[in-house]
Amino acid sequence: MSASETNPTHFLEVAVEAAREAGEILVAEHSRPQTISYKGDVDIVTETDKKSEAAIVARLRTHFSKHAIVAEEGGGGTADQNAAKSSRYCWYVDPLDGTTNFAHGYPCFAVSIALLEDNEPLVAAILNPNIHYYWEFTLRSHGVRRAGSAALDLCSVACGRFDAFWEFGLKSWDSAAGILIVREAGGIVTDFSGQPYHVGDRELIASNGLIHDEMRKIVADVAERAASKPL
Repeated sequence: MSASETNPTHFLEVAVEAAREAGEILVAEHSRPQTISYKGDVDIVTETDKKSEAAIVARLRTHFSKHAIVAEEGGGGTADQNAAKSSRYCWYVDPLDGTTNFAHGYPCFAVSIALLEDNEPLVAAILNPNIHYYWEFTLRSHGVRRAGSAALDLCSVACGRFDAFWEFGLKSWDSAAGILIVREAGGIVTDFSGQPYHVGDRELIASNGLIHDEMRKIVADVAERAASKPL
């Protein structure tokens, strides 16, 4: 690899550039009617997901030709997905986190880009191109508790808007960038048992650290009740 392909400062610069480029696409497309398709029973995909992803992947490929890329809509290619576990550097890309919000005109969605080195988050960039809308809704309603975007929920924990966040079954591209941002802000991210969260784990608790033990106790109590009274 060239020096630029192993330079952490360059990694972050490119991630931010890619997020901003994708954000411009999302803003331009936001008011346009979307062609919607489904992946699975409920998850939707829009034309904009694919346009945003193509722009991000193209930029990453230009700068980091030897890195693996795993993108939500498959833009990284099957070969990269297979190589992700063995590659030293792997990018995880969610080109439009909060697609349902986007498709319905609700202005809470984001671009989420993370770089893992040896399967640990190294660089993170999350962009909410409609941050002013989100700010206004939060201030005026006092009732916004979940954005519908895991990346934004984690950022809200990191910046103090939320005290904590929990979720099941997040994909690697949903959580990789956000967990690093929470940790670097001084928060804690674990699985339900309290072990450090690893990208791809089934369960996640992120908190400001002050209420983490209480959160763990609650999920433990819920799990115990569920085990004693199975459906």
